[in-house]
Amino acid sequence: MINNLIVTNIISLNDIDEQQSVRTLSTEHPRFMWMRQIEILFFHMSISDMEMAKKNMIDECCKFYYNDEIELKRIQTFWNDYHPSKAIWWYTSDSFLYRLLNRAFRTENILLLNAFRFFMIDLRNQLSELYQTQYTNNTQIFYVYRGQGMSVKELQKIRDNIGGFLSINTFFSTTVSSSLAADFAGDSFSQLIYERSVVFQMEIDPRICPSRSPFANISKHSSMPSEDEILFSMGTIFRIDLVEELEIGGLWIVTLTMTNEYDKNFDRLCDLYQQNLNEKPEYIIIGDLYISAGQYEKAELHYLKRLYVPDVDIGLINRQLGYIYYLEDENDLAKAYYKSAITRFQEVNNYEELISTYCDLAMMHTDCGKYKLALKILYKAKTICNFSSNFI
Repeated sequence: MINNLIVTNIISLNDIDEQQSVRTLSTEHPRFMWMRQIEILFFHMSISDMEMAKKNMIDECCKFYYNDEIELKRIQTFWNDYHPSKAIWWYTSDSFLYRLLNRAFRTENILLLNAFRFFMIDLRNQLSELYQTQYTNNTQIFYVYRGQGMSVKELQKIRDNIGGFLSINTFFSTTVSSSLAADFAGDSFSQLIYERSVVFQMEIDPRICPSRSPFANISKHSSMPSEDEILFSMGTIFRIDLVEELEIGGLWIVTLTMTNEYDKNFDRLCDLYQQNLNEKPEYIIIGDLYISAGQYEKAELHYLKRLYVPDVDIGLINRQLGYIYYLEDENDLAKAYYKSAITRFQEVNNYEELISTYCDLAMMHTDCGKYKLALKILYKAKTICNFSSNFI
């Protein structure tokens, strides 16, 4: 079991409300919502050319390891020999793939995550197939464990949210051996002053496994088959039941229960985002992910590069750039790009985007206290809406 630090989001029990809007969730839990967007994009949007997707991933890996002959040879082996049935084997191998994928999750590197998209689909599909084989008729609750160091701040956040939910943002490995997990956690007395040794004890009921977050015993498919290892897919959600420190050894035990209690909210979000994604080209979706993560400079660069690429919607890109500059309080630039977008949408009679852009521009002027100008712009939008039989 490779012991990477898991990346988590924590949602307070008080935040769970069936009437809660998507906008509220996005505002209060931006990283949680960002990861849900990633999940929907990667696993619900089809890849038209898997071989090209594989090549894109290889290119990114070669860029990162351009000066490492050992890893370059492993990358070449992957290119020559990889098959979807070997996804788990490659993930559990201590090599370029595992390290770069987890680095992408840890740093929220959207382009790198997107490059690994085809592999993540294969990995989750293999987990799903194994789950069906191993647990479909198994109703026996069991326990798995994971040991690691954790910052005092992150541990306190978990302690403050007992009864809430913990969402894990990566694929992550666990063991059925509590003693092995404790070994991985290490000794708290030898940890840095701002770290603690933590063992997660997770209760798993196979009957409630969310279809979007499969898990499986991968011992027979791992590159380290001697370990009794359970691998979980990204997006798995647990309820936080108990956090306690052992009297001897300073080890902290975090007791979790895998749950689907949050699935109703997630399903609603899925439906809304799926509908939204289906209406957007991929370069807009990627840019939206940068914006959702607050990575405005990367979003700006992403769109500026595409202004001169054939077969892109220049109006949409200008509108997105306008929105980015608005978020960065660069209102003059925002206004210029919004006006460029408006001109383009007028040229191609794209009334829906034209109205939306006028509304964006009005919102910016409202925030600046220019209410009369904002009303004037909204009136233009209303006039176009009444005029256009194409807009619903």
